[in-house]
Amino acid sequence: MLDALARADRNMVGIDLDPLETELAIASKIYQSVHTCSATAIPEKDASFDYVFSNSVLEHIGPIEGVLDEVARLLKPNGKFLFTVPSSDFHKCLKGGLSTPSSRSAYLEEIDKRCAHLRDWSETEWRTQLAQRSIKVNFVQNYLSEGQVRRWELLSAMTGGLLYKLHGKKSRPIEIQRALKMRSGRNGVLGNVGSLFSPFLSIGADLDVASQSEHYGCVMIEAVKIQA
Repeated sequence: MLDALARADRNMVGIDLDPLETELAIASKIYQSVHTCSATAIPEKDASFDYVFSNSVLEHIGPIEGVLDEVARLLKPNGKFLFTVPSSDFHKCLKGGLSTPSSRSAYLEEIDKRCAHLRDWSETEWRTQLAQRSIKVNFVQNYLSEGQVRRWELLSAMTGGLLYKLHGKKSRPIEIQRALKMRSGRNGVLGNVGSLFSPFLSIGADLDVASQSEHYGCVMIEAVKIQA
């Protein structure tokens, strides 16, 4: 999506707290400028952005209120805030740890720890938090059906889950990826292997097939800054 926005002659500004990530962002040449900073203190002027975009990030940030305050500060009136996060039904979509309530609880806790998930707010919670900052939700799209989440769950257990255990259940996903040189912007050996086997791993997966469940693992929300 960022590539598409860049091709649309958008002047994009990237931010990340991690200098290694901002180095990669600068090297991509997608952004007009890149800041190594907290999402609660972005060195840009008030009401200077037409949109703010966050893809699978907000669930990893601790205290989120300051980040939402900063989004509200940066957006122009009628500016859009588009983001994706796990839904409040993410846990319901997972299959593992069903033998006992205690094993289920421990399983979900480990998944959250491995994926660095700190929240799974409901749509109502997002609406409430954004409304407090004069940002109105105008579009919500659920995606990743229960079956698709469970396919991810299986493949993830054989890849990231295994690596997480081999690292003593202590390393964050990004740290494991860096150790395997998976965040260099190039495929590398593991990326090439994944590309080779991906057609076989996707057998039977049809993202267009309607789910038999009402549960979806992720949600995309579009909201707009209300004019003062």
